[in-house]
Amino acid sequence: MKSFVMLFAAASLFYLSGCAVLDLSSLDTAVPLKPGHVEAAVYLADGLDLSSAVVIEQVQGSYEQSHDEKLSASGQLLGGLKANIGLFPGTELMLRAYESDGNGNNNTERWERNSTGYKAGLKIQCRKKENTYISLAPAINIVQGVSEHWDIENGDLLWKNLYDAYGFELQTLYSEVVSKYLTFTGVVRANVDFYSEDYHGVKYGTYTIFHYGMRGNMMISVKPLFLILELGGEYVPVVKGNSTFLPGLGFGVGLRF
Repeated sequence: MKSFVMLFAAASLFYLSGCAVLDLSSLDTAVPLKPGHVEAAVYLADGLDLSSAVVIEQVQGSYEQSHDEKLSASGQLLGGLKANIGLFPGTELMLRAYESDGNGNNNTERWERNSTGYKAGLKIQCRKKENTYISLAPAINIVQGVSEHWDIENGDLLWKNLYDAYGFELQTLYSEVVSKYLTFTGVVRANVDFYSEDYHGVKYGTYTIFHYGMRGNMMISVKPLFLILELGGEYVPVVKGNSTFLPGLGFGVGLRF
């Protein structure tokens, strides 16, 4: 556990302040909840800054080239709440909401950035053999972000940028239940996101962004408490930019009832 915390802290040094941050974590198993049962957790995880996943060319009326100088994708740590609800045998509702904030300054201005995201999906059990489970988890993602920039001397608002995205994902989860206390899970996931922004008063988009991830996690459960630790990575082919690999980390703690 101590090693994981140290790794999480070290990896956070690679993350920058994001404008529209999409949650990349799974923090789930392939084992569906029984109907009527609920799982709720708080978590910290990695996200993809969608504004960095596309190189936006200058358009008429813009005095700045937006993200043209940033050819590689970047990530951002986020925090959130997740809830899973057993609906039917082998079927589970998955919900989460999360947020990411950042701020900074230079010699002439200071800025604050906020991103909020939501995900809703289903976990559908496809196979169960003894202690092995395979499930599919399709979901819808929505992300909204804003960055505000002020003059550092007089405090006047210089401009506000708006960022929006929606998209779809599909996870395939494979779990081995070692005991009632311990479950190991492997996850592969594919996403498509549709991103747009209002940058310095100029509208850009909509851009289609594809990216793919793999995760491995370990859930330790002593009812009603559970702890889940996750490691993995994300492959992001930046639109008109460089393909980028981002490390993936996650940590969650919650209750089952």
